[in-house]
Amino acid sequence: MMSGMVRRRVRSLDDQVVGKANVNPILDTRSYMVEFPDGYDSAYTANLIAQNMYTQCNINGNQFLVFKAIIDHSYDEALKEDEKNFGPQQMTTNGWKLAVEWRDGSTSWENLADLKESFPIKVPEYVMASNLEKEPAFWWVTNILKRREKTMLASSTKYIKRTHHFGLEIPKTIKRVL
Repeated sequence: MMSGMVRRRVRSLDDQVVGKANVNPILDTRSYMVEFPDGYDSAYTANLIAQNMYTQCNINGNQFLVFKAIIDHSYDEALKEDEKNFGPQQMTTNGWKLAVEWRDGSTSWENLADLKESFPIKVPEYVMASNLEKEPAFWWVTNILKRREKTMLASSTKYIKRTHHFGLEIPKTIKRVL
C-alpha cells in the first residue's frame, strides 16, 4: 500500500469530467487521477479513494503507519548550545529526530519521544547500532535492552498441558499411552 496525492478529476476526450456525484456513495462514479511518490499516476474512483483512506485510520481519524526501519537520526545543535549556556546537559529527548521508513514506501522525520513509546525495541536497537548510547538522551537504552533479553528468555519456556489435547480433556486411560 502506497500513499498518493489526488491531483485532478479524470476528463474524457471531449474535456468533460468523468462520473457523476451522488448522495448515495454506492452510486457515486466520479474518477480522480492519483499521483504516487514514484511518479506513477492512475485513475481511481471516489469510492475506492475514500475506502482506502478510511481503512488507514482509526475511529479518531489518526492514520496507521506500519514501521519498516529507522534510517537516519539528527540532533538540533542549537539546543545543544542552549544546554551548555544554561547548565549541564539534561537527560531529555528534546531536539532528537529519527528518519523512519514506512511500509508504504514513504519516509518521515519523527520526534524521538514519540517513536520511543511506539517502538520500544526498534529504537534502542537502532541507537546501539549507531553508537548513540553514550548520548545523555539515550540513558534508558541499555535498561530496555536488558529487559528485552529477560522477557525473551522467559517467553521461550513452554509448558505442555498433558491433561488436554486440542482443548478437550483426555480420559485417564488414554493419558498413559501419550
